[in-house]
Amino acid sequence: MACLMICVCIALDMPSDLNTVEQPILLISPFLLAFGTILFSFGGPSTFPTIQTDMKKCSKFPISVGVVSMPVSILGFVAYGKNITSNIFESVKYEGHDAAAVMLDIVLVLITLHLLFSFVIVINPVSQSFEDFLSIPQGFGVKRCLLRTAIMCFILGIGELSVLANCLLLEDHNNCIDLCISLFVLFEN
Repeated sequence: MACLMICVCIALDMPSDLNTVEQPILLISPFLLAFGTILFSFGGPSTFPTIQTDMKKCSKFPISVGVVSMPVSILGFVAYGKNITSNIFESVKYEGHDAAAVMLDIVLVLITLHLLFSFVIVINPVSQSFEDFLSIPQGFGVKRCLLRTAIMCFILGIGELSVLANCLLLEDHNNCIDLCISLFVLFEN
């Protein structure tokens, strides 16, 4: 759904004369690198086996991946050419198209929900490995909830430590300010 909405937004933004769009020289190596980056971003490889196993016709999996990602790539390339940014949302200009602005907001919500829910799928094998190692029963229970909460806190802690490392190395002052504010709010309550 999100890919379809992005395609509609790009189509609304597409110039009437495509000859005015300056196209870059096509080389196979950068194309494959970009396609691999798109395909394997957001932890894709760890979820692909699960998705493929659940499909009725497992042999159609490569087609399903191409059908989802290729239309956005091709339309973006045709519409924006050399002016396309690494984030397609920054390339789409929805001046005069209120529907495109609303659709892009919906797409951002859908992608955010996708990332939140797919994270649970990606982290599940790690959680199950720890549950097996600690002999925690597979059914719903307090021990299982506590372990998974501890794993999530550990992951969050690593993320916060990376922000703290940037802060200590004085590379990014904005992250340092954000960290101090979040720690203040955490310990104030």
